Amino acid sequence: MKINGLLILNRALEFSVVLPGIFICLMPVEKWLKVPPKKLYPTLTAIALLFCLTFGTICIIKELDANFFFIPTMLICIVAYFYNVNLDHLKLLYLFLCAIALLSFGGLANDITEAKLNPYRNMDGYFIYGLLVQYVINLIILFIFFCIRHKITWLFEYFHSNSVWRIVWMVPALTSFCNFSMLPKEFSTVTVGRIFEIYIIVDFALFLFFLLFQILFYYVAKASTEKYLAEETALMYQMQIVQYESLNNYIEQTKRMRHDFRHIMITIGELIELKQYEELKQYCDGFCLSSLEQTSLYHFCSNNSVNALLSHYAAMAEEAQISIQFQIQIPDTSDISDVDFCILFGNLLDNAVCACKTIPQSERYINLTADTNTPDSLYIAMANSFDGNTKESGGKFLSTKRNGSAIGLSSVCTIAEKYHGIAKFTVKNKEFISNVMLRLI
Repeated sequence: MKINGLLILNRALEFSVVLPGIFICLMPVEKWLKVPPKKLYPTLTAIALLFCLTFGTICIIKELDANFFFIPTMLICIVAYFYNVNLDHLKLLYLFLCAIALLSFGGLANDITEAKLNPYRNMDGYFIYGLLVQYVINLIILFIFFCIRHKITWLFEYFHSNSVWRIVWMVPALTSFCNFSMLPKEFSTVTVGRIFEIYIIVDFALFLFFLLFQILFYYVAKASTEKYLAEETALMYQMQIVQYESLNNYIEQTKRMRHDFRHIMITIGELIELKQYEELKQYCDGFCLSSLEQTSLYHFCSNNSVNALLSHYAAMAEEAQISIQFQIQIPDTSDISDVDFCILFGNLLDNAVCACKTIPQSERYINLTADTNTPDSLYIAMANSFDGNTKESGGKFLSTKRNGSAIGLSSVCTIAEKYHGIAKFTVKNKEFISNVMLRLI
């Protein structure tokens, strides 16, 4: 077969329209890339251009349709995408399918433009006007995406509801399917009756639906996340207020002790001068006992926010006569925010304290440890006694206070997933065991 350079160039240009898709997939996730963007973008662009030229040549020589390589290429791309980005795969799948859906609008515009201008031409020929329309549409989409990339980054960083991410990918997938299904098999069919106008209306309506869904999804997710963060931040501040009040009480007690110290020393001096050593011993014992009965200031770790929260629950446990043992070692610097630390420990301890109150005082205990056995991971383990009554469904614990899932445990799991870790809960006799692992970097 005689090789036509123009046909090869045309096929290469048809493949090159996917180049904007590379940037759509990577711009919002730059902070999670394993390879620096300045190095990755030029490399991928060069590979993509070589791929376009190679596949374009193969299509002409072997007389293959450009769509012949679509599915194998997408499978290779998504595997490489998952490997090179340190982000939840459900979020990456959603973004990858959104890129395909957006580019599919340009692909359909290409075909219906050529069909309208050249209804009786061979679909295997080379096209100019349709490609120009497709390039313009793709570049406009890329520009819009560039402007909103930070909003998508925020969505990936703070919205972690797996139940939602398991569903939303279906919208871009369905959009792509609809666009690919509307590709004309023969250009001439587009000019029959009002088919061309119907194509325009249906595709524009589909684009509006896709766009409105994305906007709605973003604002609903943002509102939900901000409400959740506000509530948990308020909880953290409340715990800090409790610790601050404890500190103020401690300072006031110290002031009173310093004020009374002169009188104490006078009394001790008088007892010594009178050689009333037994009375002196009783007086000193009484003073020590009185000092120990003053409100204690808890100190479990160097993180002030977490320490305030632990102190709050330690005071609650002491009031409920629950035996506690906290051994907390949290690194001074990590990627985990104080808010997430407080959410995690707060939910674990809140459940534990409530569970302990259901059994006799002599059986109540909470043992909590947190340490870094490896430099890049934090391991949290907690065991608490309870009455042994649990409700489970589908391998997950349900709330025993109301109908539905255990929100506290779900919140712990969400934070574990956010930091590429895992949370596991088990029951052994009348002991509830929580194990959580978080990646620190």
